[in-house]
Parts: sequence; structure tokens; C-alpha cells
Amino acid sequence: INHPLFASLLEKANEEFGFDQGGPITIPCDIAFFEHIMLLVNLTINLTLMHQSHECVVNHFLMI
Repeated sequence: INHPLFASLLEKANEEFGFDQGGPITIPCDIAFFEHIMLLVNLTINLTLMHQSHECVVNHFLMI
């Protein structure tokens, strides 16, 4: 939910439909676009985690 792409979708949903819908949030895009955004969100999260993991390994070996 913190990812800028997903936050942008939520902002557009709020602008177009509001959050007082009384049910699930309606996202103003088709399913394929939403799935693409979620793929990009997951990819950037995974790349960030891999980068952080790599930094931890490198830092560990530099300390030895």
C-alpha cells in the first residue's frame, strides 16, 4: 500500500468514486492494468529486498 504506483491508483479511486462506497474500493482501471501495476509493485519490492540482502552479505564480508 505504500508503493507510489498503488498509492496513485488509490488516489484516483478516491477522486473518482470516493471511499464512502459502503463496500470494496472501486479502482478506476481494467483488470489487466491493475494486474500489471501489481506485477510492477511486486517486482520493485522483490528487487529492493534482493538489493538489501546483497548489501548485508557484502557488509558482512567487508567486516571480516
